Amino acid sequence: MKMKVLLLEVMDSAILELMTSCLPKEFELIAVKTKDEEERMAKVVDADFIMVAPTAVNRQLIEKGKKLKLIQKLGAGLNNIDLEAATIKGVPVANAGGTNAIAVAEHTITLILALYKKLFTVNASLLQGKWSKWDFRSETYEIYRKTVGIIGLGNIGREVAQRLRCFEADILYYDITRLSPETEAELGYRFVAFDELLRTADIVTLHSNLTDETYHMIGENELNIMKESAIIINAARGALIHEQALYKALKEKRIAAAGLDAFEKEPPDPDNPLLYLDNVLVTPHTGGGGFDTLKRIYELAFENMQRVLRGEEPLYQYKGA
Repeated sequence: MKMKVLLLEVMDSAILELMTSCLPKEFELIAVKTKDEEERMAKVVDADFIMVAPTAVNRQLIEKGKKLKLIQKLGAGLNNIDLEAATIKGVPVANAGGTNAIAVAEHTITLILALYKKLFTVNASLLQGKWSKWDFRSETYEIYRKTVGIIGLGNIGREVAQRLRCFEADILYYDITRLSPETEAELGYRFVAFDELLRTADIVTLHSNLTDETYHMIGENELNIMKESAIIINAARGALIHEQALYKALKEKRIAAAGLDAFEKEPPDPDNPLLYLDNVLVTPHTGGGGFDTLKRIYELAFENMQRVLRGEEPLYQYKGA
């Protein structure tokens, strides 16, 4: 009998085809058809494994899954999974490690460049029949020799830093875990205090996990510390930034611009005022994946399931706070 893998997300046919192409022959993929909780509850009863992205995996679902051997997150953050319930039931939980790090890093650089070069502004201008060759020269910039502050130097933060070295940027970082002085010297990164990073960086980019400690880590006080010419990028979790405070700072030009791939509520409400500022560039949380990334994630997910069946620990298993 094949092991049953329950996918808790409603995916289009192209994604399901890619996922199925990575599926080991001893597994059977069962995908929910709707976002209805009753369907998830009914299908988890026979599931050996759960694969999930943003959908909540609550205590009731975990307790209903009598055969569960692993909950595999198709991403990094585990805040949508009841980790306490999984621990009590003895079901390991794993994330996708750094599989999306390259994609998010590239997306981060794209947001920086798009803001610095005003790509969407000049594109819209040209489509309106305007030849704005000189109109924005005084408002566009280079990354070259700018000071970039990276908050969170995990897998993604390091990929961002590595790519920024090609631009000869001055790289500062803040993280609860500091690199060794030897590693800092080798990589060319400089550790600074949180407030100093905000005060000195031309570009602030967030790559922290969302925890009780990092919730709204960027609020009114932090935005007031930043340079008026600074831009902020969030390709991590929306709730790292207090959106009302960000809107006010951008509206009053207390900082120059923001590039957002994540929001406190996803999708954001249509009347979210951040969507309508001309100094904000938004994308719908697409930084974490394209074809290449998804293939890596699915291959890792199925490898973890095979590891569990062999009595081995899954890669990137949650070990507790």
